[in-house]
Amino acid sequence: MSVPSEAEALTAFIHWVQTICVGRDIQDVNALCDGSALFEVLQGVDDVHFLPPRSSSLETLHRRVVSFCTQELHIPDKVLPVIDIKGASKERSPSKSDLLKLLRLVLVIVLKSDHNDDQVNAMQTLPLDEQIIMKQVVEDVLSDYTSSDTTPPTTKEPMGGGASREELNSLRRDVELEKQRLSDCQDQLAHAESHVDRVTTENKELLSQLSVLRQIQHERDALRDQLDEAKPMLEAYKKQERSLSKVRERAEEATDLKRSVKELEKQIAELMEQSSEAADRSASQLAVQHRSATLKSDRKYTELVEEHTQLAHEHEELKMQLEKLLEERRQDQTQMHSLLERVRTLEVDAPHDEMAPPLYLETQHQEFESLSPLEDDPMSSTDVTVMMDAVKADVTALRNNLTSKHAEAENLLRKLEKKVPKEAGKTSTKDIKNISDLLTDSFRHEDLVMQRLQRCWDHVNKVCLIVAYKQHMQQRVRSSPVLTDVERERDALRQEQRLMASAYHQLSQRLYREVIDSDNRVPEVPRVSGSGLSWIAQQRNALSGALGFTSK
Repeated sequence: MSVPSEAEALTAFIHWVQTICVGRDIQDVNALCDGSALFEVLQGVDDVHFLPPRSSSLETLHRRVVSFCTQELHIPDKVLPVIDIKGASKERSPSKSDLLKLLRLVLVIVLKSDHNDDQVNAMQTLPLDEQIIMKQVVEDVLSDYTSSDTTPPTTKEPMGGGASREELNSLRRDVELEKQRLSDCQDQLAHAESHVDRVTTENKELLSQLSVLRQIQHERDALRDQLDEAKPMLEAYKKQERSLSKVRERAEEATDLKRSVKELEKQIAELMEQSSEAADRSASQLAVQHRSATLKSDRKYTELVEEHTQLAHEHEELKMQLEKLLEERRQDQTQMHSLLERVRTLEVDAPHDEMAPPLYLETQHQEFESLSPLEDDPMSSTDVTVMMDAVKADVTALRNNLTSKHAEAENLLRKLEKKVPKEAGKTSTKDIKNISDLLTDSFRHEDLVMQRLQRCWDHVNKVCLIVAYKQHMQQRVRSSPVLTDVERERDALRQEQRLMASAYHQLSQRLYREVIDSDNRVPEVPRVSGSGLSWIAQQRNALSGALGFTSK
């Protein structure tokens, strides 16, 4: 029967171990390099001697296998093969021959043990070809580790040719075994020598590296000292890092605050621009209103000045007419005195039982002197009063309008001062103050104009009252009844007196119209020379001339 190859034997061993160790995944020889699977296989044989350690390795397994073989199975050391455990325990490229030797020793322990049912049953469950391979390996192992190896061989006398042949064969086998052992020993010796050489070189290398390692150790100690010294610095650095992180957070917060402050500054600038624009608009509106009010007030002032000039011109004309009227009054008074003298002379010549003319004339004169200027004819003073009242009403309305505009302007300025923010500075406040001062000066100037117009109106009113009083006096003087000096002409004199009163009344109306129309010409009543005529004739002629003048 041919001996199986190394690869076939390893494959059969791998499948056998996989059948026993169900919980493991064993696909190649690399899974056997750590020894844990083989410990599990041998634990079923002897769980005391092959108890798996905490960290299993192939070297530990080899020591226990060799110890079990020598102590329990009584296999001498010289029979056991020399195995390179380090080469067999390499994970990447293990030594397959050394690993196969170790597996053969494991198989020897299993076969010579009494508790090997599970292991044998596992062999029987293998495929047929692997069972054949395992059978061949078992026969080879049993032939290598028989009892004759442990006990000295017995010499028997040859009983015949067959016995000597058997002995010869056994001797041959022993020689072959010894040769095999010799080759194994030589291999072990070469391996040991190579191992010694390797260890020697490693020792030399380690000795050469010892100084470097000592220097490294010194450096390590120095680094440890530096580390110990740097620990407080490291802690301080960590504290600084924590404080720096807090500072960074605060810096981020400060950046956010700066950003918000910039946004607020932009909003404030926009509000300032809006407030300045509003202030400019309000100032322009106030300036426009002020200019319009000023133009209106100037226009009104111009009209009032023109009216005042016209009234002053009329006043001068009225003065001239008043002087003329006073002159006529003096002439009338002289005529009255002459009439009184004439009446006295007539009373001496022809006395009458009725009231005497002097007494009547004195009574009329007293009534004329006692009359108030407010009791004269409405045509002489009422129209002038109405006209001056209208002028006064216009002046008062204008003054009230200016006062209301002044109050409105001050209210607008106060509102503008409230709207302007405090951050605007002193410029906008100064501009508002200048506008307020300008408006105050304008309204003060207009108020002064109104006061002057009021005084002018009062003066004109007084002048009108004086003129009306003078007209009243003249009318009363001219409308006085004139008595004749002859009793027989009393009725005619009374008729003439009524006619004269009517004539003087028409003259007063004409004079009033001339005053209103501002005519400088005063018509003179034509006088008839009294030479060679009586007083009655003279009065009649004067009356007829006056009537003729008025009829024109």
